[in-house]
Amino acid sequence: MCSQPGVVVGAGYGAAGAMTYLDEEKVALQVLSAKHHRRYPKSNRRTSEDRRMIFLGIAVATGVFDLSLKTALRKLTERKLGIEHTAVEVHRHDRFVEHLRSNAFIWAEPVGNYFWLTAHGEWAPLETLPCEVPKDWQGGYIIYGYGPSGFQATFSRTLPLDLAQSESKDPEKPK
Repeated sequence: MCSQPGVVVGAGYGAAGAMTYLDEEKVALQVLSAKHHRRYPKSNRRTSEDRRMIFLGIAVATGVFDLSLKTALRKLTERKLGIEHTAVEVHRHDRFVEHLRSNAFIWAEPVGNYFWLTAHGEWAPLETLPCEVPKDWQGGYIIYGYGPSGFQATFSRTLPLDLAQSESKDPEKPK
């Protein structure tokens, strides 16, 4: 099922392509055998849910690279990269985002960073804009921030006062 087009909507090219491995019999067999392995987390605690996903991810990798699950787990443990380490690494980003939300960080960049001037004198977008920008933007900023409701991006014709003041205090930065 995972290898069908459109199943992993929003996943990057690599992630969607990786799902095709689940179509291979050896990978599916590794995942099924991993669920019966003695080290497979069986409790219903929330922390065990993460460890189950990591364990099954290792099982998929062993099927893709044609290793035994026992060998992969041993090698990861020897290098101190086992399930406990991976669980910590997986949640490092979560802790970072939570820190940003609790401190309400904001930053800005000029809208011009998303455009380039063509030979015909027209502004063409370099990539998808993170928020709605007026067609007559003529300068302005995209303001990014993390707040209690999560990540947000919005257009502003001027910098917020806090950012404008912090920009003018640093004599090393070009204006």
